[in-house]
Amino acid sequence: MKKILYTVSAIALILGSSLYFSTSTSIKAATETDALEKEVYIRDASYATFPDIEALENAADVIAEVKFSGKRETKVWEFEEGDTYTNSITNVEVKKVHKGEVSKGDEIEVYEPAYINENGFYSIEGYNLMDKKGKYLLYLRTKKDGNYSVLGLYQGKYDLNETSTLKELKKFRSYEDVQDREYLGDEVEHFNQLKKENLKKYTQ
Repeated sequence: MKKILYTVSAIALILGSSLYFSTSTSIKAATETDALEKEVYIRDASYATFPDIEALENAADVIAEVKFSGKRETKVWEFEEGDTYTNSITNVEVKKVHKGEVSKGDEIEVYEPAYINENGFYSIEGYNLMDKKGKYLLYLRTKKDGNYSVLGLYQGKYDLNETSTLKELKKFRSYEDVQDREYLGDEVEHFNQLKKENLKKYTQ
C-alpha cells in the first residue's frame, strides 16, 4: 500500500482550521472506471479519533442517511505558500435526518477526503468514496461555504447496506481490487467497532 504525506497546510484544512487560501478550482471528477487499473495512494494525516458513536454524535453538526446522486467534482485549492490540496465534492440526497439543520429530500454537497484522477486513486487515511449502490450514514461538519465535510475521515461514513465485518486489507494490485471495499486504511478494528455500534443503533 503506497503512502505519501500531506503538508501541514493540508492537514489543518482537513481538521477544519480556517487557513487562508488564494484560489480554488473545480474540475469534473474522473470516474471509477478511469482508475480501475491505476495504483492506490493512501495518505497520512493528523485527525481526531472518536472512541465511540456517542463522541461522533456530540461532535457532528449533521447526522443523516444519504444516497449518492452521481454528481461529483474534484476541487483543488492553491494556498499562498504554493501548496495545493485536493478533495472530492460529492452531491448527495438526504433520505433521513437524525440531527441537524437539513431536511429529507435536500441535496447537499459533501467534501470527501479522496479523489480519482488519471494517475489513480488518492485517499486520506483509507477513506473510500461513496457510490450509487450504498446507503450511507454520514456524520458531518458544516463548512464556511455552506457545504459539509465528513467528520473524522473514515469515522464519519458508513454504508448501512453493508453489514459484513471488514478483514485486514491484504496486498492488492490496483483500485479495481478494492473499489467496493468500504474502508481502505489500517484502523480496521476501530472501524469495525464503530460500524457495529452504528448498525445496532440506526438499522434496528
